[in-house]
Amino acid sequence: MLKKQIQETCNQKKELLLHYKQILYSEEDVKVKIILPILITLGYDPCLDLNFEVSNKCGRIDIKINCNDIPVILEAKKLSLVLTNKETAQLQTYMKAENVQLGILTNGKDWEFYTLNHYEPIKTINLEYGLYGDDLSFLSQFCKNKFNLNYFLSYNEFV
Repeated sequence: MLKKQIQETCNQKKELLLHYKQILYSEEDVKVKIILPILITLGYDPCLDLNFEVSNKCGRIDIKINCNDIPVILEAKKLSLVLTNKETAQLQTYMKAENVQLGILTNGKDWEFYTLNHYEPIKTINLEYGLYGDDLSFLSQFCKNKFNLNYFLSYNEFV
């Protein structure tokens, strides 16, 4: 049942990405209209589990997610930005500063999952293609009630 809810939410966001890009102008639009609804569907309470614009010695973390007392950093970008090594380096800098083992870099459409000190994503999900199969299974492991850091640390998309 939960996988179906995740799939439905992501498919709604797919439609938004495909047909209403004009209302996704800024990074904040992406956070509020794409990322936040997905995190809520995954079981995260915005008041208890999500901290926004967290300052640290390296800058401001967009969203710090509390996954059952394990922090995960999510770095959001505007939809029109193509994710590059520059954005990956920014995420990795935040992860190192906070000693966080898992991070997500997303422009709303592309979701890249990283482990600490690895500059290639362990998994990339593109919401414009819809959420099916392995992508759906992977994202469902990020649900608050299922979250297991070891799953992500040992995951390799190309195995």
